Amino acid sequence: MEAGCLRACRGHPSIIEIDGVAVDPKTGDVHLVLELIRGGLSLRDYFWRTPSEDAIREMMRQLIGAAEKVHGLGFIHRDIKSDNILVCPLGELKLCDFGSATRKKPDGKPHEAYPVGTLQYNAPELLDGNWYYGPAVDMWGLGCVMAELLRATPAGAPKSRPPYLVWVLSLLLLALYFAIFSNRSPKTKAPKSFLTDNDNWDPLVIFCSSN
Repeated sequence: MEAGCLRACRGHPSIIEIDGVAVDPKTGDVHLVLELIRGGLSLRDYFWRTPSEDAIREMMRQLIGAAEKVHGLGFIHRDIKSDNILVCPLGELKLCDFGSATRKKPDGKPHEAYPVGTLQYNAPELLDGNWYYGPAVDMWGLGCVMAELLRATPAGAPKSRPPYLVWVLSLLLLALYFAIFSNRSPKTKAPKSFLTDNDNWDPLVIFCSSN
């Protein structure tokens, strides 16, 4: 699946390039031959300083573009995190490590029932054991990466699933509260109108589209 996904994504500037597949004749082990990123540093290695908001917007535009490419081809990465994003010498980003990638399932069909991805970047539906998920789990991971960039600190949270799910849901409720009430005016009829009247509301897109 990893090789097939990378082959399909060939040519995208923000996705690692696959050059070929090599098979060990003695063991039968399969190895992917990928493009060389000089320095070999991941985005997580850059958290010793806080980038400017403009720099973060540009980084997130690149990563959202990579996710759009993957999703448009019918795949889900399922393990987007700062460790799986390489930084090129001139600052360009490359999404890598598609070992957890899978095909999107048709509506109403679940994915295999086992944990995937990295706990601190798992979307609530994965933490809750809901296997009817889709590309939104990648967007959650991108949101975690954006939060790390804004704080210049790697994601940190409880290490086991039950308390982490409670921690995530509490953050979601807090974010929703501020999203609703910071955008209300005296003429707003009810908090829910903010959500129902904004079908394309997406914090990642709003942040990356702002000047």
